[in-house]
Amino acid sequence: VATKDYPSILFYALPKLGNYYNLITHFIFDKVFWALAKSPIKEFWENSIKTRANFHFSPLQQQIKSGGLVFNGYSKLLFSHSKQWPNNIHTTGSWIIETAANFLPPKELDDFINNGEMPIYIGFGSMKDLSSFDKTIAVIIDTLQRTKQRAVVGLGWTKNNYKGKLPSNIFLVESVPHTWLFPRMKMVIHHGGAGTTATGLRAGKPTIIIPHNADQPAWGQKVFELGVGSKPIKKSKLSADNLSKAILYCMTPVIIENAEQLGQKLKSENGVQKAVEIIDRFISEENGSS
Repeated sequence: VATKDYPSILFYALPKLGNYYNLITHFIFDKVFWALAKSPIKEFWENSIKTRANFHFSPLQQQIKSGGLVFNGYSKLLFSHSKQWPNNIHTTGSWIIETAANFLPPKELDDFINNGEMPIYIGFGSMKDLSSFDKTIAVIIDTLQRTKQRAVVGLGWTKNNYKGKLPSNIFLVESVPHTWLFPRMKMVIHHGGAGTTATGLRAGKPTIIIPHNADQPAWGQKVFELGVGSKPIKKSKLSADNLSKAILYCMTPVIIENAEQLGQKLKSENGVQKAVEIIDRFISEENGSS
């Protein structure tokens, strides 16, 4: 949602050029995003919904002007709720899918975590790394040796085609719920997806973000600004030297304490519950006025 307070998420990691620049970046993002998304949405709408709709402006802008509910599914502690916004816009806190309670980890993973010093999580989620996976693993192995750490490495969307022998301080996993895994980690290192970032910060863990594209540089910059992690390391700049320095930085008492304090505050927010309450209240008011 457009505001003068800070630039659009895709511009956030770039130099700051003032309030009006911030506002313009939101309009640029809205126009570009809608131009890219309009064609398939319009085709779906005309074939399936079959009602008249205005495709000249993005649905977000139309929803804001209509007075209908608009939700920001992130915490005000990460990006503030602008005083410029109308009352139909709500910033609720992150919408976290709680899957930890029903998850039973493989015995090998559970044993690895518990039989030794608390490990680090390293994973890049939906960022496929098929072509450079061997190089990435080599960087991770070297980094862990330099920093004397253990790690759970999440493969995400990268298939495990590694043919080399892994040292005993690394455990590879295909997919594990982050809500279960992150609280058991010393720190989290990942690509900087919005959901992964929110879950790591909510777990109270120092964070190192290796942004690949899109909004990921913004989350990396925000983590550093909040004092809960290192400066982001571009994927093209990922090296054992850079990653080792970031890990040691995140092991300093001030970063650990900041991350724990922010995590406690984020845990107290229940974004899903807050959104449901707002929807219920909106429906009741609409029914009462009809």
